[in-house]
Amino acid sequence: MTSAPPTLVTERLALRELRLDDAAAVAAGAGDRRVARYLIAVPTPYPVALARRWLIARMEWWHAGRGVTLAITRRTSPHI
Repeated sequence: MTSAPPTLVTERLALRELRLDDAAAVAAGAGDRRVARYLIAVPTPYPVALARRWLIARMEWWHAGRGVTLAITRRTSPHI
């Protein structure tokens, strides 16, 4: 697929395509012990470089037509 994934918007939230500049937020969230305990094989702390690799892989899924992963943000902010 060549186009970007759809953006879905509700009254409070937005689901948008992933961006490489989301890496720090992904690393912070995944590296939080309260989150990581529910995930399989996630290192704590979660390195930003690993988050970037994860983001690239999810973006490649979309372009290969294999699936989509969207970022969840507040409607009024582009940040995860």
